[in-house]
Amino acid sequence: MNVILFIHLVGFGLGLGAVIFIDLVGLLWVFGKTTVSKVSWLSGIAQKIIWTAVIIQVISGGILLEPVNVTSGTKIKLFAVVVLAVNGLFLDRIRHQLIAYEQDDFWKLPRKFQVISVGSISLSQLCWWTATIIGFIAATSS
Repeated sequence: MNVILFIHLVGFGLGLGAVIFIDLVGLLWVFGKTTVSKVSWLSGIAQKIIWTAVIIQVISGGILLEPVNVTSGTKIKLFAVVVLAVNGLFLDRIRHQLIAYEQDDFWKLPRKFQVISVGSISLSQLCWWTATIIGFIAATSS
């Protein structure tokens, strides 16, 4: 099981690392330090890494999961992963919408788009960190 746990942690590192990276690049764009085309290009690359990481984590997590030992924390973690995946699909739609706006200034985008994109990115962070913290607690409490 140590090999599977290692694979799970590699998936975690790739996924959360790519999410944090692309969110920081997006933040740079919000403050006018980069262009929307760079954000879009990088998020397209990051998206492939993130989905690969999610698949790695789901498969390895499924192997590591012992159904007789499922705790409420594990259920919350699994829920966070499902929300994360659905939200990831939604974020891809947001990315395509962003490209269609052809607007380099975040503050000139429609307010509804601003709120939805920031909310969805925040939800992504919340889900990743929820799963991370619960996984850490579970791994260190044994």
